[in-house]
Amino acid sequence: MSELTYIILGGIALLLVIGAVVALVRKKPALPDKRGTQPRLEDTRTQAPRLEQERATLDRPLEDTEGLSLRELKAARGARLSDAYKSSEAAQAQREYRKGAQEAPSGAEATQVEPVLREERIDIEDALSEEDAAPAVDEPAPASLEGGLARTRDAGFIGRLANVFKGKERLDDALIESIEEVLFTADIGASTSQYLLEVIETSIAKGESSIDQVWALLRAECEQILSAVDKKLVVTDAQPFVILFVGVNGVGKTTTIGKLAAQYQREGKKVLMIAGDTFRAAAVQQLEEWSKRVGCGFHRGEDDAEPSGVIFGGIERAKSEGYDVVLADTAGRLHTRAPLVDELKKIVRACAKATDGAPHETVLVLDANTGQNAIQQARMFHEAVQVDGLVLSKLDGTAKGGIILGISRELSLPVYYIGIGEGVRDLRPFDPEEFVDALF
Repeated sequence: MSELTYIILGGIALLLVIGAVVALVRKKPALPDKRGTQPRLEDTRTQAPRLEQERATLDRPLEDTEGLSLRELKAARGARLSDAYKSSEAAQAQREYRKGAQEAPSGAEATQVEPVLREERIDIEDALSEEDAAPAVDEPAPASLEGGLARTRDAGFIGRLANVFKGKERLDDALIESIEEVLFTADIGASTSQYLLEVIETSIAKGESSIDQVWALLRAECEQILSAVDKKLVVTDAQPFVILFVGVNGVGKTTTIGKLAAQYQREGKKVLMIAGDTFRAAAVQQLEEWSKRVGCGFHRGEDDAEPSGVIFGGIERAKSEGYDVVLADTAGRLHTRAPLVDELKKIVRACAKATDGAPHETVLVLDANTGQNAIQQARMFHEAVQVDGLVLSKLDGTAKGGIILGISRELSLPVYYIGIGEGVRDLRPFDPEEFVDALF
């Protein structure tokens, strides 16, 4: 290489070094001043709107707290109290004392600002108490009963019978065979199907064989079956009123407990949930999430703790803390297994030991999608723990809602609530007349 080439390469290398040094110098942060790190100019410009907004928030009068977030209220409280103290004679005395200008302020002087602080603290804490309260449950408009029962009405045995009757004026042998097929393939149970068929045959024998007469008769019989065992779940003055929930896994016990807790909270009752299903960690977590959403109390035990012990402890807590209603969850393993039945019996004894008369209600939750199997589940649980009433969940997602008829007639158990949607208010008190109106 020539000498000129070496000179050019050296110059390029020198320029690269200089450029790197300049870049490092530009990235070096500004030295901190007495107040802290000096921000770059561009940072100050971007922060200016936010700082101005926060300043405006802190300058708002204390009584004008509507719309402030919890963080803003706390910041306002700190700023107000700090400003109030800084402007007081006691604070001035403290500053002069630290400078050696005078003796330490007396106790009276040091606390003379307290009336101002107390008054401002009350105003702020009143506002904070509203935001610290549990958030309101998201409650969309409840589903209509007709909409929730659409699948049961259109695709269930009612809809199938309507199709059989369509275009007909009177019953004949062929039509009776079609009715029989619909009833015995429906999810209302064999016994109830046979009963309704006998009612129709009796009507024919009386000469009442028009389609309108038979349809009105079926409607009246369905309402009669449901009304015969109609009963409402009523919370009495027992302190606390204990409701024990049973049912197999996946039927909607946790959701039912959460929705019922929301209802009782709206009525002004103090509610405690007890996570008695200690066999599934997810069950405890789900119930705890519902308690946070609803804003009610929650009681749990150690992992894998004895369910009866957890429920006993929860009821004891409810008594000491003045809860009005206790909603106790239980494990939902296969209802045909003896260990579960034994455990449920033990839980019932623990409830009675914790408070007189408990459980005051034992509620069985059934999934309407299970159809006729729900009758078997109801029979097994009823034999084990004497079920008082039922909740039939997920009616909006099935055509098998007619199973209510079979359970009511065969087991004489009332239906307390039906679930017809995902919303909190979609757990509806069961009304036989409204139910039949929505189906027919």
